[in-house]
Amino acid sequence: FMQLKLIIPEVRYKTFLMILISAVIFSLPHAYQGLSGLLTTFVFGMIFGIVYFKFNYNLWITILLHGFIDSFFITLAYMDKLDYYSIANFLTN
Repeated sequence: FMQLKLIIPEVRYKTFLMILISAVIFSLPHAYQGLSGLLTTFVFGMIFGIVYFKFNYNLWITILLHGFIDSFFITLAYMDKLDYYSIANFLTN
């Protein structure tokens, strides 16, 4: 995030552009999950970027939020409640 702040020139929507680029980078390792995985992690990446910015670049807040979300999804997977992934993959194929 800080490297993007250095390399992106001063433009009107610089912060939004930084959040957008970081969300794309955050979602790319999830490509193995298909389009639905990419889109889901992109949305969460946007949320993490906004939270990171709003809380004055405090990484601990986003680390805790990420852990909570991962715990939630692991619980859903354990309970076999991840049906929306199959629906999203069906709609995107």
